[in-house]
Amino acid sequence: MTGARQVTRRDAAYYFAQEDYLLQQRMSSEALMLLWQTEPTVMVGQYQLPLAEFDQKRARTLGITLVRRPSGGGAIYTDAGTVQFSLVLPGAADLADPYPQAAAREQCAKLLVAALRELGIATEQQGRNDIVLSEGALVGKKIAGMAQFARGTAVCTHASLLFDTNLEVLADLLRVDDEKFRSKAVTSVRSRVSNIKDYATDGAADHASALQDCCAQQFLQHLRCALLQVAASCGLASLREYQTAAADLPHIESIFCEKYGNPEWTLAKTPPFTTHSSKRFSAGKLDAYFQVRKGVVAQCALHGDFLGTLPVAQLQATLVGLPFTRTDFAAALQSVDLRPYLGDITGEEFLTSVFD
Repeated sequence: MTGARQVTRRDAAYYFAQEDYLLQQRMSSEALMLLWQTEPTVMVGQYQLPLAEFDQKRARTLGITLVRRPSGGGAIYTDAGTVQFSLVLPGAADLADPYPQAAAREQCAKLLVAALRELGIATEQQGRNDIVLSEGALVGKKIAGMAQFARGTAVCTHASLLFDTNLEVLADLLRVDDEKFRSKAVTSVRSRVSNIKDYATDGAADHASALQDCCAQQFLQHLRCALLQVAASCGLASLREYQTAAADLPHIESIFCEKYGNPEWTLAKTPPFTTHSSKRFSAGKLDAYFQVRKGVVAQCALHGDFLGTLPVAQLQATLVGLPFTRTDFAAALQSVDLRPYLGDITGEEFLTSVFD
């Protein structure tokens, strides 16, 4: 196994290891939040093929770090002008909802929207994972995106908030397929997003104008206070900010070295394949790779920007060994809840992508 890189103060991979540790431990019945920032970084979703998602040569020239998130969704760019928020909700063995991820996502969005409004920034949730401005000249512009992952019934929902992010570098680095642009009715990454600071500068709200002279670090402090202030009204009265304990450090560092800081995890590639299909749905893009031997699936790899929350390897294992026919796949998937793996991509859409 290739050794992990050295941890730096704003290494996103370390914070992902921290999130994963908190979910694995489930050591508290409280809701926990983390606020953090990164060095210039491209974060790819867990199920994406990194080298297809951004301009590698440009990233190397600019000294930009590549990390793979534990969550699904598409590639994003973050830097010192971006604020990261993580909400960790504990699981319960007797939870009535068989898919708690949806409720966790809605609760995270509700909390963020309420906190931003407390700061004078009018926003709303839009689509599967976006938070957009809802007033002023920049109405409809995306200022944050959410993604999730789960361990058992415990769920981490994290969001990346564009406060004063270098949007020109963002647009220069990321590669987004034309189909996604058409589905969003925009022409480019840059035309779809805005910084919170730009909203504040436009004077859309008197309260928000106080943020125009802030740096991202100061905005983070304001956001922290607002989140804790509105938490009870969002059903999160027990919310507290997680502070790393000395006893936690060896476990977090172990997860970092084994996974998020390890190039083998970050640069994962597809196995050899004999058939490949690709299709974009409203819930995300699905790329399916299969190695088929004598009509039977020998290997399978599923990639894309879908918002699954459980490791897709479990679904892939279900498909290995099946005859490569629509009928056999449909029969096997009848007993599988695809939502934890593929988000809102349905079984019929999956079959359509592979066989039609």
